[in-house]
Amino acid sequence: MTEPIPAHHVYLDEAYLQNEYRVQGGIWVHGASIRPIKRELAAFRARHPWLKEMKWTNITGSFVSPAYLEVLDIFFGKQFADDILFNCIVVKADIDPTYGFSSAARDLGFHKAYWTLLRHRLFEGASHHVMLDRKACKTMNPEATLRDALNRQISGYGTAPAVLSCKSVSSVSDDLLQLADLFCGAVGWAWNNRPSKSEAKQTFAQHIVTSRSGRRLEWQSSKSDWKFNVWLYQPGKRRTS
Repeated sequence: MTEPIPAHHVYLDEAYLQNEYRVQGGIWVHGASIRPIKRELAAFRARHPWLKEMKWTNITGSFVSPAYLEVLDIFFGKQFADDILFNCIVVKADIDPTYGFSSAARDLGFHKAYWTLLRHRLFEGASHHVMLDRKACKTMNPEATLRDALNRQISGYGTAPAVLSCKSVSSVSDDLLQLADLFCGAVGWAWNNRPSKSEAKQTFAQHIVTSRSGRRLEWQSSKSDWKFNVWLYQPGKRRTS
C-alpha cells in the first residue's frame, strides 16, 4: 500500500504594518521534514532553556544573543538545506488601497496579500497546512476565507485540496512562527531604511546577508534565490519566479 504524501507546513507572520513597506511572509517546511526540524528546534531549546519567545522586537541594544544567530545557522545549514524555506511579499503603503482605512478594510488587504503570496509560492500539486500568527481580526472567519479562496485557484495532491487547514495559532510556543517573525522583521527593517540603529539588529541582519552569500535584504530576489525569497509586490505584474 502506497504511503500518503505528507502535507507541507507554512508558518506566516508579518512586520512593519504601519510603515512605508510592510512585510508578510513565512517559513515553508517540506512535509517529511517537519518532525526532524521540530526535533532539532527542541534540542536548540534544550541548549538555551532561558530563551523566551524569539521576536524581532526583542533584538535590541548593542549585543545580539548567540542563540539568535544559532537558530539562523539551523535554517541555513546543510542538514535542512532543501527542506525549510522563507518566502515573503513586500507591499508599499501607497499601492495598498486598504492602507489607512477601517480595520475591516485593512483585514481584507492583509489577507489578500497573504492570498497573493501563497497562490504563487505553495508547492505545486501538493497539500499544505497553513498557520498564521494569532491576531485580532474583524473579518468573519478569515482563515476559512483564505483557505477556500486558495483552494478555488490551485490544486493539491491527487483529489486533496491544496490547503487542508488554515488557522491562527499562538507564536509563544512555536519556534517556526518565531523564526518567521525574525525574518519578516529583518526584511521590513531593511526595506524601511533601518529605522532602528540597534547594533544587535545590524548584527542579526548581517548574519542573514552573509548566509545568503551577500544578497542584501532590501533587494528583490531572483528566480534562483529559492531558499530566502523576497518579492516586492507591484500591481499588474504577475509573479513568475
